[in-house]
Amino acid sequence: LAKQFTWQQVMEQLHSIYADTIEKFHQPNTVAVVIPSYNYAQYLPRAVESVMAQTHPAHEVIIVDNNSTDSTKEVAGQLADKYPTVRYVNAEKQGVAHARNRGIRESASKLIICLDADDELKPTFIDVCLKTLKSDPSLGLAYTKLEWVRQDNQRGISDWPGEYNFDGFLKKQNSVPTACLFRRDLWQRLGGYRQRYAPNGAGAEDAEFWLRMGALGYGGKL
Repeated sequence: LAKQFTWQQVMEQLHSIYADTIEKFHQPNTVAVVIPSYNYAQYLPRAVESVMAQTHPAHEVIIVDNNSTDSTKEVAGQLADKYPTVRYVNAEKQGVAHARNRGIRESASKLIICLDADDELKPTFIDVCLKTLKSDPSLGLAYTKLEWVRQDNQRGISDWPGEYNFDGFLKKQNSVPTACLFRRDLWQRLGGYRQRYAPNGAGAEDAEFWLRMGALGYGGKL
């Protein structure tokens, strides 16, 4: 086996790695926004409209219906008719982690945002996060502060999240919100989100995902 592992084979493998890296570097920074929804039809238009209002347009918006029993399918269909970049995918009710993974698999973009159906993005969200990622190839993700909104429409900036801190993840202290911009390569290397960390819906599936990201040497930045 040692004799078969020739210098030429090693150089061919190295050439392949460099060629693949250069090709990906020159690919356009396309963005896919994945929106899982389980009985959140009333919120879907607001979430999608916020993506459509981005100063840096998303190339794909994929609504993943987790087998809802409300009008999610109809509302998603109306949004798809209105916006050519919006697609509807129906999935078995297996949980939010499975829904995100399904949506990412359906996409072809280089960068990913997972947006909860009851949340929305500020118009410059993609623009700001993309500039951060482009500034440092060692980063796996970029994120922003959060704005909270009460039912009486009062608004404010949340104290969380703060600066990215991988050591905090080792102490079960997540510093990255669900809605962030991350590299598709990162998701592929990690094998996606794990549903067992979100058994009943909302859980720690994203925090565990970022923990594994940091263990591979990727960084994050606010």
